[in-house]
Amino acid sequence: MIQLIGIVILILLFIWIQMKVYIYYWNENLEVDLKFGSTDMFAGDTGELIEVITNQKWLPLPLFHVKFQTSRNLLFEDSKETQKTDQYYRNDVFAIGRREKITRTLHFTADKRGCYHIRSIDLLTGDLFMLTNLRETREIDEFIYVYPQPFYNKEILHSLQMVNGMVNTKRQFLEDPFEYRGIREYQPYDDMKSINWKATAKTGDLKVNLRDFTAVKSIRIFLNLEDEGILKKEDCAEGCIRIAAGIVRFFAGKGIKVSCYGNCKDSRTDKILYYNEDTNVREIYRSLSCIDLSKKMKPFHEHFENRLFRRTNGEYTFVLSMNAYDEFTQLLQAYCGVSEDFMWFYVKDSKDEPKIPRNLQRFYKPVEISRMR
Repeated sequence: MIQLIGIVILILLFIWIQMKVYIYYWNENLEVDLKFGSTDMFAGDTGELIEVITNQKWLPLPLFHVKFQTSRNLLFEDSKETQKTDQYYRNDVFAIGRREKITRTLHFTADKRGCYHIRSIDLLTGDLFMLTNLRETREIDEFIYVYPQPFYNKEILHSLQMVNGMVNTKRQFLEDPFEYRGIREYQPYDDMKSINWKATAKTGDLKVNLRDFTAVKSIRIFLNLEDEGILKKEDCAEGCIRIAAGIVRFFAGKGIKVSCYGNCKDSRTDKILYYNEDTNVREIYRSLSCIDLSKKMKPFHEHFENRLFRRTNGEYTFVLSMNAYDEFTQLLQAYCGVSEDFMWFYVKDSKDEPKIPRNLQRFYKPVEISRMR
């Protein structure tokens, strides 16, 4: 009996000691790293979130949880471990031995444009017998920009080709592979076929060819997402953003400078879009991804009337909107009186039949939202 009592006491003492050891040392030399495989991607593409857990101490962690939340618009493949509400709440479970490193790659699909953050992670574990609950929250700042998926249909592509001076009865919608005017760094919108492999091998960085196509020197995009209706046209606003991304991709890919202006706010800076032709294209894409449609739009004419009428030779203007209210159409009428180098893409639903002034009709290009889905 005395021996039995002694064994029980030793067992209890061991349990108590290991509990104290884990309480004080469980998170020592424990590194947890979450990182997106790429910080930039297009909506509809697949991406990676890489988890790396490194336990450099002699204590094993037999049951270790890594919890975090991110946007519901990042659709993870292994949804069994993910709860879907307004956010994705994820709980990944590991068993980590002494001085062990574990790397896990989570695959997801970007369902919608946006700028998505992971701002903190919760680490949970226990002692060897799971008699204690040990928890720590660590602040991180991991983010990913999901660009709007560029949209073209046959009519839009034809219009862009016309502006670029590439369409006539004898030519196809193809680039001339033999006419180059320089080399620049690879950007996410570039096709793999445009990579200059010799220059890439020489510099160690991806390089692409610039082709000489047109007399158009620069492109301006004006994005008017002002919505005066009771029922908000969010789908049409998203359509305008996708067309803007398509215009950027089309012309920037040909080495033509692009500027972008809009009365919508950037969720990062709370400022309206205002990027001149010297802006890096990636920053324009990022701003398009971060447009916050829940914020009130600024009056278009107040912010962009002067910019609209300020133009230079060789500059072509695209205007995108989903409303045709009088103040806006009057501004466009005044503009077409001084320049014919512009085009108005109007994104609408099938029931929307705006009254377009006669002198604007040849610049007006309606795009039905139902054909963009």
